[in-house]
Amino acid sequence: MKQKDYNYPFLEYEIKRKGIKKKTMAQVLGVDEGTLWHKTCGKRSFTVEQAIFIQKTWFPETPIEVLFQHRKEDET
Repeated sequence: MKQKDYNYPFLEYEIKRKGIKKKTMAQVLGVDEGTLWHKTCGKRSFTVEQAIFIQKTWFPETPIEVLFQHRKEDET
């Protein structure tokens, strides 16, 4: 089975490390789980407001530019 290819690997790592449920994140953001999945996989973009909200709400200790750093093409 192919491993999931996340566009924001550090965000995914932090979500898992902290045990945050994506269902909860989606509800707080006002989107459905599928939309959140598409955003974390890079199929859709986070808005600036969503990125800031995610960082301030769940990851205030992590700089936003680190949290939302894209996976480089040669790392896939």
